[in-house]
Amino acid sequence: MTGRVFCLFFALAFQILGQPLDQSWQVQIGGKSVQVQADGSFTIPNVRTEPHPALIQTNPKPPTLPHYARVIGFKVEEQKLRYVYSPPIEIRPGATIDISPDQLTFSDRLPTMVLELALATDRTQLAGISETTQLQLQATYTDGSQKDVSLATQQTVYQSSDSSIASISIDGLVTAHRAGSAYVSAIHESMTASLLIQVTLPSPPRTLVGFVYGPDERPLSDAVVHIPGTNLAVSSGVDGRFEFSNVPASLGKPLVRIVTGAGDRHFGQTLTLDTTFTTIDGGILTGRTTAQILALPCTDPDQDCLPDEVEVLLGLDPNDSDSDNDGTTDGLEDHDSDLLANRLEVFLGTNPMLADTDTDGLSDGAEVMQYGSIPSLGDSDGDGFLDGEQDRDLSLIHI
Repeated sequence: MTGRVFCLFFALAFQILGQPLDQSWQVQIGGKSVQVQADGSFTIPNVRTEPHPALIQTNPKPPTLPHYARVIGFKVEEQKLRYVYSPPIEIRPGATIDISPDQLTFSDRLPTMVLELALATDRTQLAGISETTQLQLQATYTDGSQKDVSLATQQTVYQSSDSSIASISIDGLVTAHRAGSAYVSAIHESMTASLLIQVTLPSPPRTLVGFVYGPDERPLSDAVVHIPGTNLAVSSGVDGRFEFSNVPASLGKPLVRIVTGAGDRHFGQTLTLDTTFTTIDGGILTGRTTAQILALPCTDPDQDCLPDEVEVLLGLDPNDSDSDNDGTTDGLEDHDSDLLANRLEVFLGTNPMLADTDTDGLSDGAEVMQYGSIPSLGDSDGDGFLDGEQDRDLSLIHI
């Protein structure tokens, strides 16, 4: 975010009524020190009032905010320092500020002053329009004491670097308006403390639409399409069309998979979908039975439908389709004894070296052939229970 930092500098003119101060006094405000004039007045140049340099102002004309500071003076009298100070006074650019004698305190000791400010809130991230969070301002003084100075009546001034993102009330209540980041600051006795507030807005739910076709390129009806890790599942219509409504944006890029088909089990490759738009195009899922998957032509060098790197991991010869010469090709062997052939595991994305790829208590073969759950996902229906912890009669598995 680009912006400009605004710091207003001007001269402050003060008139001490009744002339309790004379030229023997030095006074300061905002770190600037000058000598009092013979008539009891003094002018302090180049005083900065707003805002703190850490604040980025996106508004080219920042609002004029009240600003408070204390006048502190001293002089040497009989080889001792004498002090005078006022309560916090509102500074008004371009105006002569009158200070009455009853606003001044004379002392032999330096007044207690603010040493540091600590600005805090329960939440610096707001997730929605009109959400609020209350700022708390704690002042630590030079004598070690602390005080809550959060209210405007305590001469604390709040401001936001971008009120269109996060506005702030006179007593420090922050309200979110749109997504983005804004600095909020508290000014108390010429000191400033700041916090970064971030506003995020929830994305609207989306609709996911697609089609299921068989390997013959004809629509596949009554195929159950599932978003793994959730309890979201729908069936395809007579034209193969499926539609998920109100898919949560929190899913990011969802996966979709064909789980079952009419009269036989069908499986489709898991697809990761683009989530740029409110309506997601799920594309075309091709559903195949187990037999159809095993009948797919092989494209690897030894024609056993196992990638060379998988064969190496399984201790097989990537140049021999039947490494152990038992009459069964390596792709049809069951290396991990889970009742799924090696090549079927490659197609489904499970681990041919582990009988239970997702460690949910059910073998990959049982999940595919018996229960219809996802063998690469421990909680297929997203209900918080592992598939192996559910009733084996499918009464609690909803996919």
